[in-house]
Amino acid sequence: MKTKEITLCGKQVMVAYCFATEIAFKKFTGVNIDEFDATNPEHIIYLIIAAIATYYQKQETEAPVQDKDMMYDAQPKELIAALTDVLNLR
Repeated sequence: MKTKEITLCGKQVMVAYCFATEIAFKKFTGVNIDEFDATNPEHIIYLIIAAIATYYQKQETEAPVQDKDMMYDAQPKELIAALTDVLNLR
């Protein structure tokens, strides 16, 4: 599992990438990671959420940021940076 600390919704959040991230993305969106579409806002949000969920599930703690937080409170620069970081972990 590869991990990185990011800032999202003004909070420090950990993201992780491994097979669990890909499984979570598939559960959230119904498509495989190879079908990720960077022009689809749902795919962007749920790839980041999948990476967050993977880290915090492994730690057996609750994630500090949820999908609704990202949809309403995240700054565009934060989302772009978070997506870039997750893709770089992949």
